[in-house]
Amino acid sequence: EPTKNSTNCQILPEESKSEVTADNFKEIELLFVIDPIDGTSNYFFNIPQSAISVGAYEFGKPKYGVIYDISLKDIYEAEAGKGFFLNGKRVKKRKTPILEEAIIGSSWGYGKTPQVLIKKWEKLVGKVAMLRVMGSAALDMTMTARGQFTCYIHNPLTPYDSGAGLLMMKEMGIKATNWQGKEFTVFDKEIIAAPPEIYDEFYNLLFD
Repeated sequence: EPTKNSTNCQILPEESKSEVTADNFKEIELLFVIDPIDGTSNYFFNIPQSAISVGAYEFGKPKYGVIYDISLKDIYEAEAGKGFFLNGKRVKKRKTPILEEAIIGSSWGYGKTPQVLIKKWEKLVGKVAMLRVMGSAALDMTMTARGQFTCYIHNPLTPYDSGAGLLMMKEMGIKATNWQGKEFTVFDKEIIAAPPEIYDEFYNLLFD
């Protein structure tokens, strides 16, 4: 049991059981969310799109995140209020294109979830430039933060997928919400993210 002056620190790892839940994670002073391999199928089949992801949360708010691209050996880092960095260099924000010129990142998902996303993808036809499905949510979020993906939609997510990438998008001014339009948290299972200039247009395209 923590003493009055000690730090309540817990770990939420993908491969182990944890008592951390959507109901109590905001009560934890310091929470590490760890995904040892994001993009497991890619890694297994030697497709160069997998990563190690570690995010640190303070009472439910993202404070620090690091993602290591296993194939390219790139290190992405973000600290709340201090920016987003690639291999130690600050990433500059790209100019936001109009939605018709946007590249959309997404995910195939598991089980029957692709059927849900396919219905969303159909709404993008003729409205955006292209859609890309890469297979690593952590790296998808770095690409959204960098502006390589203009917008992003995913279902379903786990905390391990977004543990570090959420802060990276936030530090680059990307608006991230759940599918009900509420601010995205690490325990939300669905995400839609876009630069604020075109978020409403992207959201309405998918959910009207």
